[in-house]
Amino acid sequence: DEVNDGVADSTSWLAITAPFYCYKVIIQNRSATIGLKLRRDSTRAASEITLEPYEVKIIGATGSAAARFKSGDTICAFQSVSGSVAFNVTYER
Repeated sequence: DEVNDGVADSTSWLAITAPFYCYKVIIQNRSATIGLKLRRDSTRAASEITLEPYEVKIIGATGSAAARFKSGDTICAFQSVSGSVAFNVTYER
């Protein structure tokens, strides 16, 4: 497993990519006051959800039981609701 910390701003979408083959990612909004927008496809507004402060979201690879995100796959994209927001992503092998 690997944990990465980051910061998203409110002006652009930040792509989150798999650093290695993994079957699940755990995303945590680390802000006490600011929401973190998440899109599975940064070009599709319909795929957008907002993680409230301290909320956690789990995204699993879909398909067969052996499904995995491949190294380099874009899993999702983040943008802050306003200002900057800290997050962490845990990648599980």
